[in-house]
Amino acid sequence: MNKIHGDLQNFQSLSLDWDAYMDLFAPILSPIKALNLAKHDLALAPHWKPLQQTKFVNEGTTTLADISVWRSGCLLLTKTAAEVLEPFLNDCGELLPLASGEVEAYLFNCLLTKPLEEAQSTDIFKSSPSMGIDLYCSDRFKKAVEDSSLSGIYFTKDLTTLA
Repeated sequence: MNKIHGDLQNFQSLSLDWDAYMDLFAPILSPIKALNLAKHDLALAPHWKPLQQTKFVNEGTTTLADISVWRSGCLLLTKTAAEVLEPFLNDCGELLPLASGEVEAYLFNCLLTKPLEEAQSTDIFKSSPSMGIDLYCSDRFKKAVEDSSLSGIYFTKDLTTLA
């Protein structure tokens, strides 16, 4: 099992405008629930309208990541990353299209929360550590990312480490 971290030192990140995200869900979620969406395993697809992606330029970086960690329990993926990882993502959450921007991209909303000790055969899931929500993945998922040379995230075997 591996903990997923965003590689902000080496890559620019895809991002979403937080206000637009909050506005999209204002009719159906309280602001508190929207802020803590990852804790509720709430499907976004029934209410989804593609949000405009943005780019977060991390100081000293020039290359856009294929995968960006966005908020707790979510990833932002380029089309290439989404195509490679879709078989791993389908059973664990939802892949939602973003409005066209610099690249074709998708939001992955992880809908699977498990305690770490119960997730041995799960490809990607969330768990609640003492602080926030973290994403974890199987060695199979990690190998798919590495074999496809997808950038923007790295993995640690130390499941308690902070990014």
